[in-house]
Amino acid sequence: MKIIKEIKNIFKGINFIISCLPCIIISIIHAVLETNDYLHYSANVNNYMSESNVIYNPHWAIYSIYQLWIGNDQYTNLSTIMLYVFPIEIAIFCLMSCNSKKEKYISFKAQRFALYDYIVTFITSGLIVTIPLLFNFILLSLYVPVVLPDSVYNGYYCFFAKDFLANVYYTSPNLYVFIFLLLNFVLFGLIGCISVSIYKRVGKCKISMILPEAFLIILEYTKNIWSKFVFKSVEISPLSYLLPVKSHNTNWIVIIAELFICILIILLIVKVRKNEFKEN
Repeated sequence: MKIIKEIKNIFKGINFIISCLPCIIISIIHAVLETNDYLHYSANVNNYMSESNVIYNPHWAIYSIYQLWIGNDQYTNLSTIMLYVFPIEIAIFCLMSCNSKKEKYISFKAQRFALYDYIVTFITSGLIVTIPLLFNFILLSLYVPVVLPDSVYNGYYCFFAKDFLANVYYTSPNLYVFIFLLLNFVLFGLIGCISVSIYKRVGKCKISMILPEAFLIILEYTKNIWSKFVFKSVEISPLSYLLPVKSHNTNWIVIIAELFICILIILLIVKVRKNEFKEN
């Protein structure tokens, strides 16, 4: 109950709002662009039917929210931009909470490593990420039809039977969306905890902001090397497998392994810091 109360206080605080705002703006821009494209398509269909007296299905499967929401949009770079911004937003939130004189809900003191702090940080960091993604999905659902993806149009989706979770996408797309929202929540929640751990360890704001972002960028730009020589063409970059449209060569082993690596990094930093306190 105490954790729930603290999270409610976080929602009311200006730090959380400021941290979420950039990606919420991106999600709104994306929703407006995709809605305009869909309405333009619908208008063209109506004009064609009125002129040719041909009945045409305006809700065929490639114009479905599951294909057009920001997590699965393969025609714009806004989703990729959002993934690059997420770690920065999380680090900014943690650092603002660290130095806030008014909002004391998280005990970001360099001499403490309380489990409670990490639980609150994990939940709030995950929400900073999932709120803009879910907000985009809800906005688009007001205008774009919720049509079950059809494997007949797999060429439009670039999504085939051998791809990661393809059977879920074509049978239970809501579950598919939920899985990726959950992956984003867990991974970026852990990244938030890593940012806090680094800050507690070295006390440097810039380092705690740069290192998690640098880690993701390095994996993204070296993924072809790792995939070719180590993982046999399996996608290992979080910036790719957190986007459904780019996650087709991912597997659960790689994802779970990277989540455990994040946990080990946090535990290692905590252990080193505790040993320093004992020595002092």
